Amino acid sequence: MSFLDNVWSVAKNKAEIAGKVIADQLLERGTNRALSLVGTSVGCQVILSILDNLPEDCSIIQDVVLLGCPFASNSPKWGEWRQKVCNRFVVVHSENDGMLAYVNRIESGIVSVSGLTGVETEGIENYDASDKIQSHFQYMQQIRQILLDLHFNSDLPEL
Repeated sequence: MSFLDNVWSVAKNKAEIAGKVIADQLLERGTNRALSLVGTSVGCQVILSILDNLPEDCSIIQDVVLLGCPFASNSPKWGEWRQKVCNRFVVVHSENDGMLAYVNRIESGIVSVSGLTGVETEGIENYDASDKIQSHFQYMQQIRQILLDLHFNSDLPEL
């Protein structure tokens, strides 16, 4: 295992823990507003962990947008997660994301990664950003434009 693989594994494990803590806080404190969650890379793992740790009847997550998500595209969990999102659930992917392909193949043996191919789950939208994303690190540079393309929020600030 290379240094990069170990860092990636540690980051994913910490993302799982962070998602559980955030979900616990959301449930404990409650909210009178629905939340939209947007994440890139390992941030997607945090969001998926939040969804994992919310009850099925929870209705506090309005929208989810995942960009460059490192989770398997063929997992049955996508359907479970979709049920916990009230409105839009979007997976943004790029076939050009070589970093995502490398770390997932080495770390977990996953061949089909949602950040490379999208997902085929009813109710989940796929957005192919291959024309904008040539590497994993470009998601942060392109996030505003991608969200505008998705008509996600017309009040997005300049980054």
